[in-house]
Amino acid sequence: MKAEQGNISDPVAISDTSFFDREVSWLRMDGQRARWIVWAFLSALVVYLVVVGKLATGPVNVFHPDALAFLDDGWRVLHGQVPHRDFYSPLGPLEFWMIAAGMLFAHGGTQGIAISIAAFGFLTGTWGWFLARRRMLPLFALLITGWLVLTAASPTPLGFDPRFLSCAMIYNRQGYALLGIILVECAFSQERSRFWGGVSSGVALVLLAFLKLNFFGVAGLVLLTSVPLTRTELRRLWGFLTGATMTLIGFVLYPGFSISAFYSDMSFVKQARGSVLSLAGTLHGIGTCAKSGSVWLVVAMTVAAVVMIAPRERRRREFWTLTLLSLVVLASGPFFLQTNSMENSCQLASLWIIILVERMTAIHPRMKEKSVTVVLIALSLGAVAASMASDSASALSLISFEPATEEASASRIAAPGMERLLFYNTNTVYDSDRKGGDGDGSYYVDAVNDGLALLNQQSTPQESILVLGFQNPFTYLLRRKPAEGGSAFLDVGKSISSTHMPAVDRVFGNADLMMLPDYDSSHRASDLFVENYYHAYLLENFQLVGRSQRWLLYRRNE
Repeated sequence: MKAEQGNISDPVAISDTSFFDREVSWLRMDGQRARWIVWAFLSALVVYLVVVGKLATGPVNVFHPDALAFLDDGWRVLHGQVPHRDFYSPLGPLEFWMIAAGMLFAHGGTQGIAISIAAFGFLTGTWGWFLARRRMLPLFALLITGWLVLTAASPTPLGFDPRFLSCAMIYNRQGYALLGIILVECAFSQERSRFWGGVSSGVALVLLAFLKLNFFGVAGLVLLTSVPLTRTELRRLWGFLTGATMTLIGFVLYPGFSISAFYSDMSFVKQARGSVLSLAGTLHGIGTCAKSGSVWLVVAMTVAAVVMIAPRERRRREFWTLTLLSLVVLASGPFFLQTNSMENSCQLASLWIIILVERMTAIHPRMKEKSVTVVLIALSLGAVAASMASDSASALSLISFEPATEEASASRIAAPGMERLLFYNTNTVYDSDRKGGDGDGSYYVDAVNDGLALLNQQSTPQESILVLGFQNPFTYLLRRKPAEGGSAFLDVGKSISSTHMPAVDRVFGNADLMMLPDYDSSHRASDLFVENYYHAYLLENFQLVGRSQRWLLYRRNE
C-alpha cells in the first residue's frame, strides 16, 4: 500500500528531514538491509531452543512435583488413555498430547518434557515469524518472534528469577504465546484482511480452548475488537472459520476423544477458579500490574498515539482497534494474576509495546511532538530488551547451573531412567522455611523414594496404582500400565472446588492400589481435604495393607 494513502501502519516515503526522524529511521530498515541482523537473531533463537531441548529436563530447583505430573500424563497418553475420558484433568488435552509426543521421541524417557517444550517454542516462533514478517518491518518481526519463543519455551516459571528452573506451569507460557499470535494478527487485521491471517487466529483460538480456558476467554475478547464489518474483510472471516473448524475437527476425530467429557471437566475448573475472581483480587491485581514499568509504557504509548497523531488518522477504524486492544491488554493483567498461579506482572504488555512502537515508528514523520515519541520509543525498546534478557537468562542458568551454589547436592529418585532428572534445594519466597516447601527438593525426593520402596515391597508389577492426593508419580516411575481414573493433579481451589468434587468412580477408577500421602508438603491441606471427602468410599472398597514413614497403601477388596 502506498504511503500517500495515509494508512497509519505503513512506512512513509518521506525523507528524514529532522533529527528525530533520523533517530528512528534505522527501525524502518527494509529486509535487504536487515538480512544479516535477521539471520543472526533467528540463529540465536534456534541455539536457545537447542539448549532448552537438551538441558531443560535436568536441574529442577523449584516446584519439583510438576515434572513427574507431566510424565504421568504423558505416560497415560502413550498407553492409549484419552484425557477427560479416562482421567480427570483441569487442563485441556493439548498439553498432554504435546508431552506424550516428546516422550515418544525420547522412547518414554524424561527428556520428552524438554523436547516437547523446545518443539512448541520452535513451531510457535516459526508461525509468529511468517505472520509478523508479512505485516511488520523486519526488526519488529524479529522482536515479535523473539518474544514468542522466549515466552513459550523458557525453563523458568513466569514471574520467577531465571535461576529458578522448572517445567511447572509451562502451559501458561504456551497460552501466552498462542494468545500473542492472535494479538499480532488482530492488530493488523483492518489493513491486511487476508485469508491466512484469519486461518492463523482461528487455529490459535481453538488450540487455546483445548489448552486452558482463561486464555481462550481473553483471546475471544481480543478477536471481538477486530470483528469484520466490511465486505473487504470477508476473506479474513472465511479464513478464521476455516482455521477454527478444521482444528476443531482434528480434535474431535482424535480416537476416543469426548467433547462431553471435556466440557464436564471444564465445569469443575470453572467452579474452582471462578471462586478466586473477586473485586478485592481485581484491585490487588491492578496494584500489582501498576508496579510494572511496561504497563505504564503501554499507557503512555496509547495516550501519545491518541493525542499526537494527525486528526484525520484518528478517525480511521484501525487506529481505534489498536486503542481497544491496548485496553484489553491492560485488563488482561489483573485477570491472569487471579486465574494463573504465582504470576506477578502483565505478561502481554511487553508484546503489545513492540506493536505500539512499530506503529509509532511507521507514522513518526507525520506526528506532532516528535521528541516525545522518540523518548517513548527508546524507553519502550529498553523495557522489551529487559524482558527478553530475563527469559533468555534462564538458558544461561541451565548451562552454568552449579549444584555447589545450592543448599544441597542433587537428589535422585531411585527408579530406572531417572538419571537425568535431578532435584535441588533452593531458597524461594514460597514455603522456604519448612519441610515440603516448593524449594525443598531433597525432601520431595525422599518422600517419593519412600513410596517406591513401599510399593516394591507390598505390590506386584501387574497391580495398577493411583494416588488419593495431589499427583501420582509411581505409575511412570515403576513403568506400570496406568489405571483408568484419577487425575492429572488434584488441588482444592485450583483444579477442583471443595463444593464441587469429582465422583468417586472418576477418582478411584479401576486402580488395584491407592496410595495416600502422609507427610507435610505445600499441598498438604488439599490432600487432607480430598482424603476426608472420599474416606468412607475408601474404607468400604479398600483395605490398608502397608504403611511407610510417608505413605499409606490400600488394596482394593477382592
